[in-house]
Amino acid sequence: MSLTDLQNLKAKRNRIIGMKKIDLMDIRPNTLNCFPQDDIEELKENIFAEGLQKPLEVYQDGDHYILLGGHRRYNALVELLMEDKIDPDVNCIISAKPKDNADEELMIISSNAQRPMNDKLRLMLTQQLLNILESNPAKKPAGMETRQWIAGYLGCSARTVQKYINALKGKKKEDFKEPSPKLEYAEGLLRDRLSTKVTITEKKITVSYTGIDDLNRVLDLMGALEKSEMLGDVKNV
Repeated sequence: MSLTDLQNLKAKRNRIIGMKKIDLMDIRPNTLNCFPQDDIEELKENIFAEGLQKPLEVYQDGDHYILLGGHRRYNALVELLMEDKIDPDVNCIISAKPKDNADEELMIISSNAQRPMNDKLRLMLTQQLLNILESNPAKKPAGMETRQWIAGYLGCSARTVQKYINALKGKKKEDFKEPSPKLEYAEGLLRDRLSTKVTITEKKITVSYTGIDDLNRVLDLMGALEKSEMLGDVKNV
């Protein structure tokens, strides 16, 4: 199963049912979120200058909503609201309520897949995904390797995931290199600009897309495609 297939599986799992504006005071952070909440001040400045470029992802729980994706954006928005710099209503993508905690954890990880991750975070997420799979083996499609399943959530190769698994099990000590801050910053700029996963290494830039329409959108944002040149006849890959 390809990474695109995994992305499609995650999209189905998210079960997006609509989009609406929601009062920030009706949204609650998710207690299952394990992602670090750093660089909030910089994000505040960006949102204040350019507006919220990507909606928050939530599900409804009674009279309020629980975050699935966008905790850093949420924290930045709340601070801006407390400073009376924005209106309380923000755009949100509404998903169906997760069936269980495992589904909820997987949805949170999926929603954060576009953010840059260092080895420390990926190791932690690998352990979390292994724990989920141990208690809920049916979450992984039959016949799929565990490392391939995890790779779909981390946005890296199955071979790289195997290194994380080996390190966690103590089979082999891996010499992980911390990513360059400059490359991480460049990834963040392109990711926010293109609203898709971007990976930058020393000699390569990889831009992800989900289908031909999304590819056209990315190329248009990059200024590489005129409207009359849309790739309508190219099959999805």
